Amino acid sequence: MPRRDQGLAVTAWTLVQSVPPGVRGEFDTRAAELGPQLATSGLAATAAFLAAKAGPDGQVPTLAQAYRILADALARHLLHDPLANRNQLMVELGQLDATGYRRAGAAAREFAAWVRRAAEAIGGEQA
Repeated sequence: MPRRDQGLAVTAWTLVQSVPPGVRGEFDTRAAELGPQLATSGLAATAAFLAAKAGPDGQVPTLAQAYRILADALARHLLHDPLANRNQLMVELGQLDATGYRRAGAAAREFAAWVRRAAEAIGGEQA
């Protein structure tokens, strides 16, 4: 049976590889900032910030695309739903009890660490 971190490594690697080349630089920067932001601001505030920066659905600038990709990936991971998005995550976070919220925060920080690692590794390969 695979370990949890093996699954996260594959998820993060797949996510980073799916980012369009024109968005990669902005995405890598946001990926590096996600863990510290979760640690200082908390999950709900970070998720709200990402959702706000992602902007409305439709055509958006490169920076907003990077935020959108990261916010939606975080939502899919935390909600265990391949169709989840940043808006659903905000609704679900408001419905969690204290224990569920702590677990979600820990899962978000773990996810952030793996996405950062994958972005650094793949970015190094492309340099």
